[in-house]
Amino acid sequence: IDADGSFAPGRCAAMAEEMVRHVRRLARKRKSGDAGSEAARAAASALTVQRVLEGVAVFRCLDHGDVARAVRSAAELPDLKLLVVDSVAAHLRSLSGDPGQRNRTIARLAQDLAAVSRRGAAVVATNQMTVRIAHGDQRVPALSEGWSHAPDARLLLKTNGDGAR
Repeated sequence: IDADGSFAPGRCAAMAEEMVRHVRRLARKRKSGDAGSEAARAAASALTVQRVLEGVAVFRCLDHGDVARAVRSAAELPDLKLLVVDSVAAHLRSLSGDPGQRNRTIARLAQDLAAVSRRGAAVVATNQMTVRIAHGDQRVPALSEGWSHAPDARLLLKTNGDGAR
């Protein structure tokens, strides 16, 4: 789910190519005679970049309503294995008005993503960072308290002095 307009088809194809190479390397490392080794090699041989890319669906979302509809639509895909939302904060940060409504909208999205996960798909949701000026320009996740309970695991990427991650 592309909520911030940054989906790059070329990058997706590059990841698919690397995944196919990785799966084939793993299959070659299996010892002959091990249970399932021949089946694993056959499956790896049949895996192609084209087949991987045919399994990718991209939803471009222009507002938080689109994101919610895309999550619910993705949840209905019969063979969904991975759902990526980039970025979960893209449209939610700018919601103005009632803070309670904003928190309810965030909580509903978290519930919808959890439902996708319970169906057996992996869910990855990226968040944006913002600066909390009152705390000495400290960088914090954009959705702050409203989102903090939702993820099961967090990965914070930082840059070093040279801008590398």
